[in-house]
Amino acid sequence: MKFSELYRNNRNAVSKALYSMWCGEAANESQSAYHAQLKTIIDDIFASQKAMPLVQCMNSYEPVKSVSADAAKAVVGGLWKPGYAPYEHQYKCWKVLLEDKTADGKPKSICVTTGTGSGKTECFMLPLVKDLRDLNAGAHKEQIQAIPL
Repeated sequence: MKFSELYRNNRNAVSKALYSMWCGEAANESQSAYHAQLKTIIDDIFASQKAMPLVQCMNSYEPVKSVSADAAKAVVGGLWKPGYAPYEHQYKCWKVLLEDKTADGKPKSICVTTGTGSGKTECFMLPLVKDLRDLNAGAHKEQIQAIPL
């Protein structure tokens, strides 16, 4: 599908939705006026027919640099299996969740905000799976070990 076709389809879908919502009774004089106003508004909202698409590339995510890739993978106990190095932000999350502690010795929490496809799921899931695997080696097998929300 070409961009121009996608653009026209979206423009038509928006137009139909707005017209059906606000101008459902075509014979009604006030709704005919709404129809004319909406057409002007829709024309202003959408770019001209000659508009070119704006395509923006995602930021590239940096592979781990602060330690070797093998050292980063070791933090999650060898659970990282892809054939490429983890990203720096993934390693930092793993280190905080698995190694760093608060002043009173409790595990720390994180909030990860980064782009789509950057590996946010791996930021929390690999430490969780490592903890579960490590707990299963111990005496806590009968307890609730994780509740993903």
